[in-house]
Amino acid sequence: MEDTKMQQFFLFIQEEVYNTEKIHVIENGVQFVHYSGKVVTIKQSGSNMIRQVNDSGQERLLFEVKHFKAQSSFSFITIQVELLGGEQLEKQFRLYQQPTWVYLPPLVNHHPLHPPPNQFVSFVICEPNPYDRQLYRTA
Repeated sequence: MEDTKMQQFFLFIQEEVYNTEKIHVIENGVQFVHYSGKVVTIKQSGSNMIRQVNDSGQERLLFEVKHFKAQSSFSFITIQVELLGGEQLEKQFRLYQQPTWVYLPPLVNHHPLHPPPNQFVSFVICEPNPYDRQLYRTA
């Protein structure tokens, strides 16, 4: 039973990590700043781990927590949890960085070998993440 609660708690953390632009380790918790501007805080409050969105309300994610610790590095965050019953678990999450997209407005193309004049061509440029090992194709 304890293992299931911990796994579910770490799934909540993974979901926040995936949707996050910035992560701040705070006293007894972690703050996730989403791309939308929403700030989600997961922190220890007494013997509970709670989740707050934009500092309002609270949702209890895990109870009977003795100790919570978070450490972040450039590309990982490590979460350590110890329950009152003595069970301890540590999990490391890779921080995802969304690619940076730049949109250029339509351009007029007048080259004779290309589409007729006044036909607009749109371009989208993506800056690849240096830690992403997927192959990128260029045209």
